[in-house]
Amino acid sequence: MGIQDKKDLGLSLDMNLAYPALGALLKRTWFTRMWIIQEVAVSCEAILVYGNQDCTWADFIAAIDYTGTLLISTTWNNIANFLRIFQIEQAQCSATAGKTHNLLALLLLYQSFGVIYCKDKIYVLLGLAFDTGPEALAIVSNYLLGDAEVYKAVAIEILKKGLHFDLLSVPKATWPSGVGKLLSWVLD
Repeated sequence: MGIQDKKDLGLSLDMNLAYPALGALLKRTWFTRMWIIQEVAVSCEAILVYGNQDCTWADFIAAIDYTGTLLISTTWNNIANFLRIFQIEQAQCSATAGKTHNLLALLLLYQSFGVIYCKDKIYVLLGLAFDTGPEALAIVSNYLLGDAEVYKAVAIEILKKGLHFDLLSVPKATWPSGVGKLLSWVLD
């Protein structure tokens, strides 16, 4: 972006100094954590705090969107986290609008996010899915169960309720499971 472009857009001429800082922020593993999805989605107004700086989630999204539009290299050099940020934003917009997804769809949508405990891939999304609870998929967080047990129990519950036979058509990963040995019909 040239000097005249910045002037035309009303941007500071020394704005280039902020781009490396934004790039460093986008490299943070915070954006890869699955729990962030729920934290932002159910928050009335999420605030990002980094050191002694803070901004609202809405302002952050506007800034990220803007740098993406301008094709700022520090944004595109961190494309995986850039895309995750918009997935988090999608969860927040869906929750605000009252539009939720089924658990299987959420599991597939957010599979690129990481957790410490594999069972958290499921537990994080329970509050965001419309098909969980006593009248639907009766899944409760139980950290006494092993990861493979939780995954199997969720698959059984999905199939037993007859809600999503799509579970059976989800392709299996070609890499070894982090969960352990799973039956062929259990989603990993």
